[in-house]
This record gives sequence, structure tokens and C-alpha cells, in this order.
Amino acid sequence: MTALKIKSSNNYTSFHFLNSSIMKTSTINVSTFRMLTVVILSFLLTTGVSAQKTIMQKMVFEDNSQIVFETRDNVEVVEWDEFYTRVHISIDCGKHVAAQTLDYIISRDVFKLDYVQKDGTIKLSAPNEHKIITINGTPFEWGVSYKVFVPKNTALITNDDYPVYAETVELGNK
Repeated sequence: MTALKIKSSNNYTSFHFLNSSIMKTSTINVSTFRMLTVVILSFLLTTGVSAQKTIMQKMVFEDNSQIVFETRDNVEVVEWDEFYTRVHISIDCGKHVAAQTLDYIISRDVFKLDYVQKDGTIKLSAPNEHKIITINGTPFEWGVSYKVFVPKNTALITNDDYPVYAETVELGNK
């Protein structure tokens, strides 16, 4: 059994770790302990954290025999027992984008999927996938991957052979 005993006197704090087989004592200056704490917290706060978010879109189709997903991004397909299709869209914006900026862009439906259903085939697309998004004149870059949950006996085909029309969209002040 290990126990921790703390004693304070003047500017020193003693941490006594008592173990049934070994007894060790360490003494740390309180000001040194505070300085180490500040250094560690500063490092953690200044280390770049990338803005990442996963959003979900649920789609119910009358006939789920085949889905053609037009995208050039990564797609993972999962077959499940539900009657509807669900798409998890994972967005990664790198280390220099605030989470609030990503939330703003998501609220403008930049990552929304569209679909057209015809003759048992659903054509699913990400219409804004190739738009150049700028905020206050600064280009916004992102990486997207999809995890598509499809009902059993539904084929999902990815199609990356479609025309791309790049367009610049200014989302305004944020």
C-alpha cells in the first residue's frame, strides 16, 4: 500500500511516499513547484490544437438499392441494420483555425450534402467541396473525410470522375 504524506514548513514542502517495502522522501521548494506548474500550463495552452469537428447528416430514401457518392475525399462505408443512410462528415482545419471559425463555416452549410433520387439510384454529392472559401479575404483550407452508414443490401459507389468547377465564395466578416 502506498500513502502520501505532505508536510509544509517555511518555503519547503515535503512529499513523503510511504510504501510497505520502500520509503522515499522528496523535498521540493514551493516557488520551484509553482514555476514548473506555470511552465507546464503555458506550454499546454500555447501548443497548437487543430480545429476538428464531425457533423452528421441523416437521409431517408424510398429506395436504397444504390447510392453513387461523387467526391474526391476519403469515404469509409459501413453497412448497418437501420433503414436510413447516415453520413458522418469529419472536418479538419489545421492548427491555425479557431473552433468558432469552423462553427461559423459549418453554419453556412459549406459541408452540407445534396442528393438526387432517380430510378432506384441516389446521386449523393458535396456541392461545396471544391469551392474556395475566404473569410475577410483569407482562404480557408480544410480536409474532409466521410463515414457513410448504409442499410444492408445497399451498394455505395464512389465516383471521383466528375467535372470540377472552382468558385470563390466570400463568407464575410467573422
